[in-house]
Amino acid sequence: MIVLKQFCVAVLFALGIASGTATASAGEQAASALDRIRETGEITIGVRRDARPHSYVGDDGVPAGYTVAICDQVAQKLRGQLGLTQLLIRH
Repeated sequence: MIVLKQFCVAVLFALGIASGTATASAGEQAASALDRIRETGEITIGVRRDARPHSYVGDDGVPAGYTVAICDQVAQKLRGQLGLTQLLIRH
C-alpha cells in the first residue's frame, strides 16, 4: 500500500509539472492537478507503447500492462475521493 501511495504522489506531481506550474511547490501542483481533474471530469495518463509487461498498446489498440492497470485504479480512487460520479480516463 505504501508503494501505491508513493506512486500516486509521483503521478500527481507529474500532472502538476505537465500543467505548466513548474514554479509552484509540489503540494500546490498536486492541488492544481486535482482541481483540474475535478473541474473537467477527466484525467490523462501517459502510456509507453513498447514497455511490456509494464505499459504497452495491444494489437486491439487498447493500452495494457501493469502500470496502466495501476494508473486506472488510482484514477478510480481519485474519482471517489473527488466526489465525481464519472471520470473519463484518457490514455
